[in-house]
Amino acid sequence: MPDPSKQLGLHPYGARGPEILIVTWIETAVALVVMGARLYVNTRLLNRIRSDFWWALITLVVSLFGQIALTVSVRWGIGNHSDVLRPDQVQHAIEWSWIGQIVTLLSTGFGKIAIIAFLLRIQEGTHKYKGWFLHFVGWSNMVLNIIQVILILLQCSPTPKLWNNNLPGTCEHRIRTNKAGYFRGSYSALGDLILAIYPIVVFWNLQMSKKLKIGLCLLMSGGVIATACAIVKTVYIELISKTEDRTYVLTPLLLWAYSEMWAILILGSIPPIRPLFIRGFRRLYHPNKTNEFSSFSDRERSFSRGIPLEPLSHVATGGKGGASHFSRSGTMRSESVEKILPWQGGESGEGGGGGEGAGAGVGGGRGADPPVKGIWATTSINVRQGSQKESLDKGMSETRTAAYTNNR
Repeated sequence: MPDPSKQLGLHPYGARGPEILIVTWIETAVALVVMGARLYVNTRLLNRIRSDFWWALITLVVSLFGQIALTVSVRWGIGNHSDVLRPDQVQHAIEWSWIGQIVTLLSTGFGKIAIIAFLLRIQEGTHKYKGWFLHFVGWSNMVLNIIQVILILLQCSPTPKLWNNNLPGTCEHRIRTNKAGYFRGSYSALGDLILAIYPIVVFWNLQMSKKLKIGLCLLMSGGVIATACAIVKTVYIELISKTEDRTYVLTPLLLWAYSEMWAILILGSIPPIRPLFIRGFRRLYHPNKTNEFSSFSDRERSFSRGIPLEPLSHVATGGKGGASHFSRSGTMRSESVEKILPWQGGESGEGGGGGEGAGAGVGGGRGADPPVKGIWATTSINVRQGSQKESLDKGMSETRTAAYTNNR
């Protein structure tokens, strides 16, 4: 493929082309940083890479390919006016823009599946029917995206007529493809909205402080931004059928399509890296406590201001109805399972639930601690109630005093 910058005539890169690249590459950089943080959380803090990360990684790879296609299309003239471009530049620009649009369809599908995998991990073992609903939302979006890709490739005969109107043939299915695009775009926006609202429904039923509850809901509802991008992009679908100044009029459609693609990946990756944010805040505002925290194993740290490290199926566990939930101070206290997770039956140890003699597990019972799993806490939650917490605090104080005395 010849380098357009070395061709005779006007340089194809211009008009709104720089705007397209600046906006989308900033989004790309943010996505790379967020995914790097997500990798760190999975490998260093959780010591395990789960399925939602792999789906997010697939989304990132596909999105990067789409971003490269967009960059090539802008280099050929997308964003610039067609009347300052040669016919071959227009053809290459439109060709690469189509490649990029097809890739964004696949990327948004993978991105939704990544978010759903994360939500399913949070509610592991609970909300069985709601889990099926999430699967339906994700895979139905993916199927519609694949159908849309097929319709795009079949709307003209031969297919290269999509970007070269001078070829013999017809594009009699453009109207059908546009109508399908409106439906798919609307359905995609609905899927983004559902994935933004769903966590709110789940967390609002947990008994925790209203401030923490609102914070978690806001953290998980970033998909509303992706919904807005999908709606605006759908409105601009009509620009595809334009035949005059095509390289310029496609600019808003491409901007919003790529913004939706990156928004799904970025906003869907923020909740999984919450432990990294909390750790950073603690080191910033409590630098003198860093060594204190590090002197205890994860299973020995008794309280955290996050929600449980375990999935919801491990949060409210106990013997005969005993369980723990968050109070306004961020600690947990004994209550009935029904008051916390009405859908949760509870996993019991050998003895009764969260009374004075509760064991070290989250729920109470005298059995072994449940395995640490999940994604939320910055310092592990291993709730010890009443005198056990006081004993731990006293031991920590005595240890520091002895160390200070020895140094003197």
